[in-house]
Amino acid sequence: MATIRKRGKNSWQIRVSCGYSTSGAHMEQTMTWKAADGMTERQIEKELDCQAVMFEENCMKGQVTSAVKFENFSRRWFCEYAELKLKPKTIEDYHWLEKRIYKSIGHLRLDRITPRHIQKLILDMSAENECAARYNRNGKLSAKTIKLHILLISTIFDYAIKMQLLQNKPCRAVTLPKPDTQKRSIYSLEEAQQMLFLFQNEPEDNYKYVAFYTLVLYTKFRLGEILGLEWSDIDLKSNLIVVNCISLYSKSQGGIAVCCNSQFPPFFGFGFNLERFKC
Repeated sequence: MATIRKRGKNSWQIRVSCGYSTSGAHMEQTMTWKAADGMTERQIEKELDCQAVMFEENCMKGQVTSAVKFENFSRRWFCEYAELKLKPKTIEDYHWLEKRIYKSIGHLRLDRITPRHIQKLILDMSAENECAARYNRNGKLSAKTIKLHILLISTIFDYAIKMQLLQNKPCRAVTLPKPDTQKRSIYSLEEAQQMLFLFQNEPEDNYKYVAFYTLVLYTKFRLGEILGLEWSDIDLKSNLIVVNCISLYSKSQGGIAVCCNSQFPPFFGFGFNLERFKC
């Protein structure tokens, strides 16, 4: 049951007992409520009772986080969710993002982080000026990299909401920088056709490379998808490729294969027999 104690002229502390931890320590949650100017004693009494009931209900539902810092909860998210659900390469990339996030909001209580805190992080990252990987040509963090930082924060808040620690997340109200507009260099149709023509004259020892780059041109496979292909994944009779695994690389684990299951019908119109590429 909630207890109420007067703390000042117009403020009261509401305290709720939440049992004991595994170590035997008593756990409790507190909040401060301030009466608006002009409220009568009767109005204050009724509003205090209402606030106490609502606060106790939220505590029992786990929607009050007390002193849980964002960094501590984030590390729990990596253990409880990311390591079970996400690919090792994704987890490694997320760890690369941690340093800036913890420096900015890691010390703040999870329930006291506001859109203003997130927006300040965005502004700070936009103003960074140093040369490093994943930076744009001006030595600043790209808009895409900044967005990845906010995506990680948003994902962690989603997990907190799912665990009934919070009711909303501050990332919804922030403004992200405009995407970087950089012209990409790609092969023209004529250049791709010329490559395919030259492939016909490659020696037999290079057939595996011819097969690799031909599949890249025709299927638009991602790098990990095409590196994960085995000959058993290719059905020449039905003109079908089944991507059973993708090949990923991480510094901690090296090359790894991650299972998936996607089908692509890419062979129509090749104009030559892929059987000769087996090696």
